[in-house]
Amino acid sequence: MFEQLQKLESRYEELEKLLSSPEVLGDRQNSNKLAKELSGLKEPVALFREYKRISKEIQEMEIVSGEKHDKEFLELARHELEDLKLKLKDVEEKIKMPAAI
Repeated sequence: MFEQLQKLESRYEELEKLLSSPEVLGDRQNSNKLAKELSGLKEPVALFREYKRISKEIQEMEIVSGEKHDKEFLELARHELEDLKLKLKDVEEKIKMPAAI
């Protein structure tokens, strides 16, 4: 599933570049076709990017939680980590929905 999302993200970035090129801008029919394709990829790509962002935050928070800090800070970090994991699960569920991909 994530491999497919990675491909969609790559295609999204490719479409963004194409739509800003003078050749495509001069071809209204092709420009409209590519813009429509880009629009269709917007939601799944946004979800995938959110998933990657939250995953990175979780990794960083796990590193911080493993370091020596005062008890109060570690408790805050633990709560933040729990919140991030819930957010990640929510994004995963949205990604798994048939309309998202």
